Amino acid sequence: MSQKQKELIQQDILSSESNDNEIDLIGLIQTLGEHKWLLFGLPFLCSCIAAVISLYLTPMYTAKSTFIVPADKQSSAASAILEQAGAVGGIASSLSKSPTEMYIAIMQSNKVQDEIITELGLMHHYQTKTQEDTRKKLLSLVKITADKKSGLITLEAQDRSPDFSAKLANAYLKPFRALLNSMSIEEAHLRRDFFAQQIAAIAQRPFRDPVVQSTLMSSMIRQYESARIDQGRESQILFLVDIAKSPEKKSSPRRSQLVLIVGLATFFLTALWFFIKSVFYRFQSDPVSSHKWALMKKAWKLRT
Repeated sequence: MSQKQKELIQQDILSSESNDNEIDLIGLIQTLGEHKWLLFGLPFLCSCIAAVISLYLTPMYTAKSTFIVPADKQSSAASAILEQAGAVGGIASSLSKSPTEMYIAIMQSNKVQDEIITELGLMHHYQTKTQEDTRKKLLSLVKITADKKSGLITLEAQDRSPDFSAKLANAYLKPFRALLNSMSIEEAHLRRDFFAQQIAAIAQRPFRDPVVQSTLMSSMIRQYESARIDQGRESQILFLVDIAKSPEKKSSPRRSQLVLIVGLATFFLTALWFFIKSVFYRFQSDPVSSHKWALMKKAWKLRT
């Protein structure tokens, strides 16, 4: 066989494969055309059903509040001093790396959640049996996010009642502020005890240079007095930016979005089903493929 004849045979094979692909595509379009009423009617029917179902779904409303915890310069200075002191400073330094994440963890703590559950009567409101179930329900309906650059914390609360959603979003502020104040006072107490111990150690330890001893003593006394003042005051370290108000529009379910998703999903699934059915029919029509299919079924039989 000459080289030219081989080239002609290869061209015929490629042309045949191209025609087969074209026939398959045309066949698929033909199959879809034969079932066009079902292809478009079924998605329309499912969209109508989804629209009716959405009318019976419980509407949810989302209220949003934003607040900020400004940086405390005194606490930052204290953390730097404690970091030089040893292990306690290491803890303070690790917490100061991501304060917004720490604040979110505090708001999601059991202590804060339990106060909100008691104040708003959430066990009765959510019809839950245990405190743990109520906490899980609360975590699923309240979303807390933070902007690390600005330090702005956003709290979004969902509920079937627009007024209650706003009440829930604002309920976090009071226990969160109280817990932050308590932590600030406790931190000041630890600083005061630490500097008191350092003052006693400097006073008892002999120094060769009295100037160095006097300088260290003065520095520790100043820090001790600062910590003592911080411990005696209850600073308002939480600033409310936007108070949550009763939302005017529901946040879910979004009827138009639900209908569109159901309609498109049904359309593509129906088209996929017809495509698979068409390929399977053509597969069985081919003698070679049909024989392979029979062998495959026989190989996968559980009973021989």
